[in-house]
Amino acid sequence: MLEIFRRNHFGNNIFLLLYIGLFRFASFLDNPTWSAPPKGYGSTWLFSWIGSSSTTADIMALLLLFIQAILINYVVGHHKLTYEHSMFPGIVYVLLMSFFPEFQHLSPVLLASTFLLIGLSDVFECYQKGDAAPNVFNAGLMLALASFFYAPSIYLILAFYLGFVTLKSFRIKEILQFVIGFVIPHFLLFVVAYWNDTIGDYVQYQWVQPFGIIHSFPIPNRYIFIKIGLFLVLVMASFINYSNLTTKTYIHVKKKLDVTYWLMVIAAAGIFLQPEFTLADFQILCIPLAIFIGATLLQIKNKLLAEIIHLLILGMILSLQYLLY
Repeated sequence: MLEIFRRNHFGNNIFLLLYIGLFRFASFLDNPTWSAPPKGYGSTWLFSWIGSSSTTADIMALLLLFIQAILINYVVGHHKLTYEHSMFPGIVYVLLMSFFPEFQHLSPVLLASTFLLIGLSDVFECYQKGDAAPNVFNAGLMLALASFFYAPSIYLILAFYLGFVTLKSFRIKEILQFVIGFVIPHFLLFVVAYWNDTIGDYVQYQWVQPFGIIHSFPIPNRYIFIKIGLFLVLVMASFINYSNLTTKTYIHVKKKLDVTYWLMVIAAAGIFLQPEFTLADFQILCIPLAIFIGATLLQIKNKLLAEIIHLLILGMILSLQYLLY
């Protein structure tokens, strides 16, 4: 099955959509009590309108996942982060974003991830670029839009800054361009909230409620520790294999993988800088994890071994979805 996606051909996106349907089919069968906690003004407004686990929201989640899988394949291929122009990163992204039953529905992180991918691509575009003003501004803009839906995305300002410093000589003028790109959408949202007399809601859902030291972690059943443990195994494996990915590679690829590494580290730290922690917050790690695990699968010369690893992860996820919900 995995070999179908070894080459990034446009026609393979049909199989990608079917692959996503394999995981997301379960979300249309159950009647979940789970609802996404408010993590940003935009996601709070959207969930109040369509809900977080309605049929409409589930269809939207499926389409967003499809678009993001295509987008991550484009980002990885365009910036040559892997040896082959493959669909493996997108496939791994689908696997990770479907890892838990709690990932099956529309979530703040899923809504934010499209903007994060575009912003990350803009950071990569700055490599040794003299005039990077459009990319710097757009990176700030995309990060601001992501934070509308998942407010803790704001922690990734540090990851983006480290990315700029790593990839180019980052001047004060460009820092201002990044800040302006980030501030403008928030200023416009503030004006809209003021016009609609919802300043209190804007401040509460965008700047107060999503931030703080963790004090709430719901434990619905004993299986939650198994789920977290399995996911952390993948995170630790990516950290351990990081040096192998950056050995004997081009300097521009190494630097971009360094940026991805810091994105994962800072995103992981940000998970615990929220007062209410849920499993869905782990989705913020899926973009860097998909890049690392996808690149690792491409490094495996034994195609049968790569397929076995894929099937093991696939079986684990389906078990979590259908047996441990």
